[in-house]
Amino acid sequence: MEEDNAMYEKILIDIKNLIYCDPNLKDFCIVPINENKNKSPVLYEEHNLGLELWCVKYVYSYLYKELFKVRQRLTKNRLIHQKIEEVDKYLISALLIHPDVSTFWNMRRELVEYGIINLDIELLLTKLVLSNKSKSNEAFAYRKWVVTKLLKAIPKQDIGSTLALLNREFIVTEMAAQKSPNNYHSWNHRMWSLEAALTKHDFADTISYLNLLFEQLDFSIRWIQSHISEHTGFHYRQYLLKCVLNSDCLGSERTIKSRHLLEAFIHIKACDDETFIHQLLGKCNSPMHCSKVNFIILLLEDLFYFMEKLNELFPGHEAIWYHRRFIIFHILKIAHEYHNIGWFRNVNINDLMLNSNDNITNIDYDLLCDGNNIQNYQNMNWTPSSLPICTKYFLSSNLNIFKKIVPPNVMPHKNNWRGGTKNGCSVFCVLIKIIILFNVE
Repeated sequence: MEEDNAMYEKILIDIKNLIYCDPNLKDFCIVPINENKNKSPVLYEEHNLGLELWCVKYVYSYLYKELFKVRQRLTKNRLIHQKIEEVDKYLISALLIHPDVSTFWNMRRELVEYGIINLDIELLLTKLVLSNKSKSNEAFAYRKWVVTKLLKAIPKQDIGSTLALLNREFIVTEMAAQKSPNNYHSWNHRMWSLEAALTKHDFADTISYLNLLFEQLDFSIRWIQSHISEHTGFHYRQYLLKCVLNSDCLGSERTIKSRHLLEAFIHIKACDDETFIHQLLGKCNSPMHCSKVNFIILLLEDLFYFMEKLNELFPGHEAIWYHRRFIIFHILKIAHEYHNIGWFRNVNINDLMLNSNDNITNIDYDLLCDGNNIQNYQNMNWTPSSLPICTKYFLSSNLNIFKKIVPPNVMPHKNNWRGGTKNGCSVFCVLIKIIILFNVE
């Protein structure tokens, strides 16, 4: 027994020393080696740390017993310094092996509060834990606690240090998201980090914050293109777009460039944002806020460029159509607000008829749903009078924009009106349903 305990202690010391001596550690994993080869089971190569599988259950059993022996004394701060160092050593390996025990994380919080361990070590430890258990909610919760303490220590005028810390969080969350598809724990932590930095410095109205959002929007494009079936990437992009909407910063070079691209695409000539909005949505007594201008420019850029490219490269992916629905919804919502038009949202779509006089008129259901009548659909007279009053300002400004939202070749079949998205047919259904939601109060 004593020989076994000595072996366990040697393993734990090796793991702790590697973590404290190499701040560039990238990864930790349990290596599937099931037999003892009379050598150290701790593996280290090119800043990667591993532990052989055969020893895990023995080491963890030993750790568990030792930690609960000292749990109460640690809480009451009655441990001598040497014993506290041992607790640190035990906790590192225990959390690497099994990170979902909240008691062990709370013990590390106590060590931090007593000033025993450095917060940088905690960031490294949680990074290693997440490299092995990328959906560990306890690890993310502890990392939030550590980041919060670090942010409090940064002077309010030192935005550079906050951005450096934020960049570290971006790297860790991207790593965790790569390891597990649809890892909402990772994406939620990424969004929390952005909000924590914003709360710390209150720089939402600055160009640096807007540029940070644009950098993340570019990152989201790269992520979505390589993870097309994961809705998490689209969800993060929608969050960033809403952040742009909530920012009071004036447009940057990025939005001006996007506006010029849109002007060429929809044949609008505008010298500034106000003229662009007037030609797009019609004139109004009160000008549109700069944040909404930035928002609608980015939405239209997504719709006409990004979404079209994704539809060509990856046809039939449902996540793409959900994002298209988000875009169209907010374009119509802004059009309502721009013209001070009220609208109902609490409508049961399934109870509505397409030929209802209160909604869409002069459109025959069979004509729309029959795939054999696509040519008739193309020749239909899409005038504002054939659609709800509340959409006419948006549509009458440039009907070509609205026609491009629903390509003629994605018409649904009658029997698949509420069907799937394999052939892209649901985009028309989604559009019609969204329009039905908007009624004049």
